[in-house]
Amino acid sequence: LFTHFPLGAGVPMRPLNADEVLTRFAGHNLRAVLSGHHHGRTRTRWKSTTLLTNACCARVRGNHDRTPTKGYWLFRAHLDGTLQRTFVPFAA
Repeated sequence: LFTHFPLGAGVPMRPLNADEVLTRFAGHNLRAVLSGHHHGRTRTRWKSTTLLTNACCARVRGNHDRTPTKGYWLFRAHLDGTLQRTFVPFAA
């Protein structure tokens, strides 16, 4: 699931109805929720699902968590249902 606002509990900028949104996916094979808006790397769990935000991928904007890392996640979905993620940093 891709969202603009982060749905992970305790993550800054999380919508007030995030739990309601996640509940709609109960009973489905939700493997990951990948979100933006908060420019900082976070990782939380909802049941067996991983919820992630990432560092800012803009060249000129800073991370909200004040870390210097810039880049993006590259995901690979495997036939066994697993997801593999690799962080790809931007070149300085």
